Amino acid sequence: MEKIYVNLKKNIDNSYEILFTENVWWKLSNFLKEKWKERTCIIMDENVKKYCFDKFIKNFDLSYDVLILASGEQNKNTENLFKIIDKFNELNLNRNDIVVALWWWVIGDMVGFASAIYKRWINFVQVPTTLLSMFDSSVWWKTAIDYGNIKNLIWAFKQPQLVLINYNFLETLEKREVLSWYFEGLKHSLIDSKEHWEFYKKNAELFFENIKSPLLTKVIKKSIQVKANIIMQDETEQWIRKFLNYGHTFWHAIESLSNYKLPHWVAVAFGMIYENLLSSNLWKLDIKTLYEVNNFILEKVKDFKIEFFDFENILQKMKKDKKNSWNAITFSLLVDFGNMETISINEKDLLEKVYKDFNSFVK
Repeated sequence: MEKIYVNLKKNIDNSYEILFTENVWWKLSNFLKEKWKERTCIIMDENVKKYCFDKFIKNFDLSYDVLILASGEQNKNTENLFKIIDKFNELNLNRNDIVVALWWWVIGDMVGFASAIYKRWINFVQVPTTLLSMFDSSVWWKTAIDYGNIKNLIWAFKQPQLVLINYNFLETLEKREVLSWYFEGLKHSLIDSKEHWEFYKKNAELFFENIKSPLLTKVIKKSIQVKANIIMQDETEQWIRKFLNYGHTFWHAIESLSNYKLPHWVAVAFGMIYENLLSSNLWKLDIKTLYEVNNFILEKVKDFKIEFFDFENILQKMKKDKKNSWNAITFSLLVDFGNMETISINEKDLLEKVYKDFNSFVK
């Protein structure tokens, strides 16, 4: 069984393992028998219940309670958060119990956040079932909910006790969900190194079309390791962890303005395109690298139509981003392959000019 150990040296009690296993429920059962003696609550969304749960629960030999919630970013809200809290309270969970998040996307964030605030904190395990959840959130753990149509406005740090990854879950995905992971992996390759980027470009189509490709397992582990290396250096986002926000400031704005109708992974792609143009306008990213990366990204999303929102509305959304300082908007920008820089900008004219460049480029 392969694993990645997320070693949080400054807070060793928060350290945990990411295990790659063919039998999630057998491993989870043994983990719970070793660590917890009382109740287990499994929380999932309706998609996981439909496609994954019955297939993979058969080897789980402990009693458990279940809560099923609606899927989709629009449901990452206070209403569903308190459904989780109410379930915890109904079961009277405590720190001898465990909560299992079996999830596609928003469930992981919400369960982590609820576990951070209920009775000050309780323990939880993450079982991601999509490529996006494996890539983006197996290592993080800035848990959050959306509020006031602002993404991740209310949040807390909370590390899981364990993350279990089983590639067999991926066989349950529709094509659209297979695609959803793509730009998170691409983002990690750019943050990491020129070599990682070249590997990604060279092999992208091979694992893009074949979910059972041996290359895919290598890509997933490589991407998760990049993120783990960053988190181990900076658990609470004081420095290098901010680089993981690359593309996020702009895409959070357009994703929320679209009322989350624009797929998350497409918004990530457009966010990187905009912020690469911004970096180039600031004379940080050279033109050759700009077009190499932006053309590659655009080729993958060319069939998606994006609504060109009024810039003033985008600006107001970006001004509410959680990463900002004082009156400036904070961006994590690509300077070169493997070289990032975090910068705060309050020049409206510059940001508007880049938005016009963005509109021209994606059209």
